[in-house]
Amino acid sequence: MISPQQFRRFLITILLTAMFMLTLGFDFGKTNTWAWAAMPDSSLNNQPLLANINRSKAAAKNLEGKIQEAAGNLSGNPQEQLMGKAKQAESQARNIVENVKDQIKSSGRTQAFGKNIEGHLQEVRGNITGNPSDQIAGRAKQVESKARNMVENVKDSVKKTVE
Repeated sequence: MISPQQFRRFLITILLTAMFMLTLGFDFGKTNTWAWAAMPDSSLNNQPLLANINRSKAAAKNLEGKIQEAAGNLSGNPQEQLMGKAKQAESQARNIVENVKDQIKSSGRTQAFGKNIEGHLQEVRGNITGNPSDQIAGRAKQVESKARNMVENVKDSVKKTVE
């Protein structure tokens, strides 16, 4: 039996997650808002903003996974529990990618590496949940990663030729 405190925590978590998802869904963090337009052009370095948005999305995915796992625990549905844990693992991987991006300047190879990991995790999540759109999107991100690496190889060969 669920205690009233556990139920209240569960409802509060769902409410906060819904509010956070609505915030992300309406793109309140995008650069085309009126507040962003008022900023001078010299301050338009959006790399930290993008990293914060990616970290926020990872935190939302983690919270979503915890809620889904808790719902699976309450209902006794092992598939819901597994999907929740998969979302939490994806969130951790996204945070790892962001940490790597922070340590290394965002070069093309770093972006390709992050996209490859993100695509692989999305494909795995699609395989676990049986969602073909996640599987396809994950494979597409991996292909994009390979293309970015090829572009970086061309850049490196041109650099060597010029030197």
